[in-house]
Amino acid sequence: CYHGGICTDHGLSFTCNCSQPRFAGDQCQLDLYPCQSHPCQYHEQCIPLLTDSNRLFTCVLSIVPLSISIKRYLYIVLIAPLFMCILSVLAICRRRKRKDNSIKTKPLVSAPLLVNKRSSSTDPIEKSTQA
Repeated sequence: CYHGGICTDHGLSFTCNCSQPRFAGDQCQLDLYPCQSHPCQYHEQCIPLLTDSNRLFTCVLSIVPLSISIKRYLYIVLIAPLFMCILSVLAICRRRKRKDNSIKTKPLVSAPLLVNKRSSSTDPIEKSTQA
């Protein structure tokens, strides 16, 4: 077993109990957090790669070394406008849908309304204007 894993013998086979939560696999060979050992040099930033093999990472040259708090701040500064854009798009879509629904629910008039017109002889207003 690798990385301090505890080996249990089962005759012709064995099992490993990984004593550190950082390591996994049948023989504790997989480093789940390869960047914790700070494998990069100078001002390179360690980026872990999502694979099933052991200790895969890449080192990317960082012009300015950034602390964790600054990195978190940058993530927030970048993600907040993106979130606001998504909310704006959703609000616009919802407004358009409401407008479309209100147009669909308005009653359509296929013919003008018929109005009973009184004869001018029975309408007192028209009599006074004719006189």
